[in-house]
This record gives sequence, structure tokens and C-alpha cells, in this order.
Amino acid sequence: MAPSLGREALGVSAAAVKPEAVIRVRFRGAAVASIAALAATLATVVSSVRSRAKMQRLRAQAALERERLRIAQDMHDEVGTSLTQIALLADLMQAERGADANAERLATVADISRQTVASMEELVWAVTPANDTLGHLIGYIGPWVNQTLDRFGIHCVVESPATVADVPASAEFRRNILLVIKEAVSNVVEHSKATEVRLVIACDGGRLRLVLTDNGAGIHPSSQRVGYGLANMRRRAEDLGGTCRITAGPEGGAVIALDSPLPSSTGALS
Repeated sequence: MAPSLGREALGVSAAAVKPEAVIRVRFRGAAVASIAALAATLATVVSSVRSRAKMQRLRAQAALERERLRIAQDMHDEVGTSLTQIALLADLMQAERGADANAERLATVADISRQTVASMEELVWAVTPANDTLGHLIGYIGPWVNQTLDRFGIHCVVESPATVADVPASAEFRRNILLVIKEAVSNVVEHSKATEVRLVIACDGGRLRLVLTDNGAGIHPSSQRVGYGLANMRRRAEDLGGTCRITAGPEGGAVIALDSPLPSSTGALS
């Protein structure tokens, strides 16, 4: 029998072969593990990004649906009621042929129609994205207050900033501010017996302030001026994180003051 050949006879050193083989195996194993870990990490990241994108789409869709619902409710409240009144008056005019009665009802129909058109214009203004700035809000309020009071023979002076910084103002913010001012003006027209009104619009310290002062009969704790509409004005101001107060003027009349934080603290008026 031929003698067996050992490792030395084959010219192969065990010390030279074993470490290299082990290193190669370990390197391959580490590379495979690293690739697997990287793939898992990438999959997690992709899944997270997709999940966040989906949540953002859902939130945007929910916000859009809420806005559409609000517009529908406003259309029902503002326009539906007015159109119903017009229809009822038209029915009465058909039933009664009296010239005097019809003339009065025609005047009422014309007034309701004008109010309906104004309400539609306000709704369109409130939901138009191009108007989502503080400048558009202030630029709308001043002329609206002036024109509204002028129709009732009440002289109005509006003081507002000459320039307005480009501060974003959402449709909800603009609408709440406008509705508070509308309620304040309605309060003046219906209860104050005022002949002059001053509206001051100002901003400082990241807050928007609107102060409506009249020279009317003033207020008393039990008067209608304190109760009517003030709860709604306060609620809307609180929804914005602000306040709305009605107090007696220093020389008679009343002062309605709205104080609200700006929708963004980065802008200012000058």
C-alpha cells in the first residue's frame, strides 16, 4: 500500500488556507445580511412615506368635504330663506290685486333680492382661494361697512393700515371676522339710533383689532344691544382664540371691540 500523503506533502499549508476561506465566507454572509437589512429599511421607509401621503390625502379630502358642507349650509341659510320669502310674497301678490299692497310687497321683494345677491357675493368672496390673505380681508371689510351704513343714512369713517403684509388668512378666519363685523353693524343699525360710526382696523403684536364706535343711545346692562347677537360674536371670536366686547363709549354711544390673533405671527401691518 502506498503511503498516505499529508498536507505538507501536497504543498498546502493549513494555516494559509483556513483564514482566507473563513474571511471569504464571513464577508459574503455580512454582505448578504447588510443587503437584507438595507432592503428592509428601504421597504419600511417607502411604506411610511406612502402611509403619510395617504393620511395627508385623507385629511385634505376630509377638510374639503367639511368646507363643502359648510358652503351648502350657508347657501341654505342665506339664500334658501330669502328665496322662500320671495316666493311667498309672489303668491300673496297673485292672490291680492290691491295696488297699494302689491307696491309694498314689490319693494320688499326688491330688498330681499338685493340682500340675496349680497349674501351670494360674500359667500363667493369667503371661499375664493385668491382672497386668502389678510390684505384682502381688510380691503373687503372697510368698504363693506361704509356702504352698508350709508344705505341707512349713517355716516361712517374707516381707519385702516395704508399697507398690509402678505399674511395668509384662511377662508374660515376671514369668514368669522366678517360675520362678527356684520353682526356689529347690524347691532348699530337696529338698536343704536346712531348717526355716526368710526371703524378702526389695526394690528400690532401679532393681533388683529377692529373697533367699531358709534354716537348712539349707548348701552345698559339690560338693553337689547347687550343681548342680541353678542353671544354669536363672542363665540366666533373665541373660535379664533380672541375676544369680542361691547362697552359704553367715553362720550356716550357704544364700542364694539374685536381682538383676534393673526393667522400667522410672521406678518405685520404698517
